[in-house]
Amino acid sequence: MKNAVYYYRRYRDLSYIGVALWYIISIVDANVDASLSDFDVGDNLSINIEPVALHTMNGNGFGVGIKLTF
Repeated sequence: MKNAVYYYRRYRDLSYIGVALWYIISIVDANVDASLSDFDVGDNLSINIEPVALHTMNGNGFGVGIKLTF
């Protein structure tokens, strides 16, 4: 009888933890969805790769720059 009490108490506690985690994940998902609701998903999504002149304290240098346009 004692083992059955511990068995059910353990799974009851794990169920409480699981429900709490599910609730927290739902809250995070709702916040992310709310913050991305006004995100612009237009046709003007592009990427441009072009050379860039770098001006540093040690002198000038050249590199490759990536420009994302949303």
